[in-house]
Amino acid sequence: MRTFFFLALILVGAGLWFTGFGRRLDVPALKDADLSKITSLSAQDAADLAARKGNLALESLETLSAEAATELAKRAGSLSLDGIKTLSPDVADILATHDGGLSLNGLREIPPAVAAALARHRGWLNLNGLETLPDDV
Repeated sequence: MRTFFFLALILVGAGLWFTGFGRRLDVPALKDADLSKITSLSAQDAADLAARKGNLALESLETLSAEAATELAKRAGSLSLDGIKTLSPDVADILATHDGGLSLNGLREIPPAVAAALARHRGWLNLNGLETLPDDV
């Protein structure tokens, strides 16, 4: 009986350890300093963050799915995504719908399709990291 109990504890502990990797962010508990450590977002976490008041700076965010971009684009206030190095045309289309300032200073180059999408953005747009700009942009 003791062996069974001990084995059950090990299995439960292992299950908790494995599921910890898929755990959602506790967005309400996040402080602004913690936001700078986020490298990826689920769509639900993006929706929770979009509900926060004021400007949103996710400086370490490296990737952004179309689903998460859709949620972030719904928010009011500026959005700083300076950790993103590349942007797909689909995500650029979504971010262009954001009504507020948009900072993408991590982009070093910009394909024509992404430039065309971001040109439709109505708020201020920072692309201060660009090193090259294609002739057809």
